[in-house]
Amino acid sequence: MKKILFGVCFLVAAFFIRPASAQITTGQFRIIRVSWEFDKKVVVDEVMQFDEKEADVFWPVYDRYMKDWGRLMNYRIYGLQKSCDNFKNMSPATTSRFIDQLFVNDIELTKLQRKTYKKVRKVLSPMRASQFMQIEYAFQLVLLSEMQQRAMFVQDCMKKL
Repeated sequence: MKKILFGVCFLVAAFFIRPASAQITTGQFRIIRVSWEFDKKVVVDEVMQFDEKEADVFWPVYDRYMKDWGRLMNYRIYGLQKSCDNFKNMSPATTSRFIDQLFVNDIELTKLQRKTYKKVRKVLSPMRASQFMQIEYAFQLVLLSEMQQRAMFVQDCMKKL
């Protein structure tokens, strides 16, 4: 577990140490996401240390997962960017709908992770599938936290504290 956390922390520190005050454009989010996905795959490979047989069965499941994960993250990024751009002009009803959409996104992400865990558990072992999910949860927590911190309205609130 320490190795997993070290790998994730190292990746995050190396990748996300940037000025947090600058607003990120949608294009920049896309570049961050693509780079994040590549770096994440490298860390998963390094931490999991697959043998050839495991790699042959794991990576197709992982690639499909990441395709679906990317769709969910794109939706979340779009929503966050849109809310950042319009936050001061959003009505209470619009704000509530946005938060409800985040909840739905979280539910969909959890469903995808559960489905993927079951698939990984079938092609590897329950223990190896659990290792992968620990890595996945660590990445998810860091990424969602980073995305939220970069949201303009959070930054404005943090400045007031």
